[in-house]
Amino acid sequence: MGSASPSPPPLPPNLLWTGTHAPSISHTVIDERLRARMQLCPEEGLEGELRNHVARALGAGAPRVIRGGAKHWPAVGRWTIPFLAALRGTPADVSVDVALSNEECRTTMKVVMLLSEFAERVAARTPADGKQLYVKQVNVAYTLPDLQRDIPCDVFPELAALTTYFWAGPSGSVTGFHNDDEDNALVVLDGAKQVIMLPPSAAPILDVNAKYDSGTLCCDADPLCVDAERHAELLGQSVTVAVLYPGDVLVLPKDWFHHVYTLQTGTSVNIFAALPWDLLMRGPKRWLLQALHAIGLFKRGNCVCHA
Repeated sequence: MGSASPSPPPLPPNLLWTGTHAPSISHTVIDERLRARMQLCPEEGLEGELRNHVARALGAGAPRVIRGGAKHWPAVGRWTIPFLAALRGTPADVSVDVALSNEECRTTMKVVMLLSEFAERVAARTPADGKQLYVKQVNVAYTLPDLQRDIPCDVFPELAALTTYFWAGPSGSVTGFHNDDEDNALVVLDGAKQVIMLPPSAAPILDVNAKYDSGTLCCDADPLCVDAERHAELLGQSVTVAVLYPGDVLVLPKDWFHHVYTLQTGTSVNIFAALPWDLLMRGPKRWLLQALHAIGLFKRGNCVCHA
């Protein structure tokens, strides 16, 4: 019998950012045994074009926060939980999959509901079957074209193929440790998020599991409540942490591992970017596995997409 893992730390107080203070390590939620080895992600303010900041961060090969980099987007401050609730009865009130679990390392559980119902439940703090609701990775182009119009294409180079996803959830919503095989920009539209990051070389200590998520490696290690017996090496690792508010942009180079925690109820989008040579090098294998998964020949019962 190993020693019991500690309980996850409590939520911090309301983190609504007024622009008059900078995020600090005290705003974070993390296993206390990791706190002494935390470092805040490098950040900069927006000067000139956003895509130039993003290109410099990707060129450096490390995450970076562009504070207020997307504050000019119409989506920021508009696509909120109350806004989603107000969609009831309109063509934009579409049905979406809603996660009931941390799918990256636990059994995948989902329900389908209208965006407005989801938002009303979140606002009323009404769970489904006693479980917290989290809208994860909704393809914006296919499902939410009105949101697509509120997001300028000013993040990545014009040659990049972009895919944008929408996320929404209450405080405490979690996307477990994983990486992605494309460059990524996370933009908070409303609320606040925390992102814990480790470089690609950290894969062995994060306990990569066998769950299928296209272009992604999912992990079992939990930085909020580290299992000291299974993941002892994680406790000796320095971690990079970003705290993000509406309009902030986190640039994540491909293959960096990240764990995302919703500090304050809200919404966000992430944008994946693949340049032509990325598609040539990684695309064929990814598309083959997607096709095999879709017809049930590859990990259909062990994935983040099917309950």
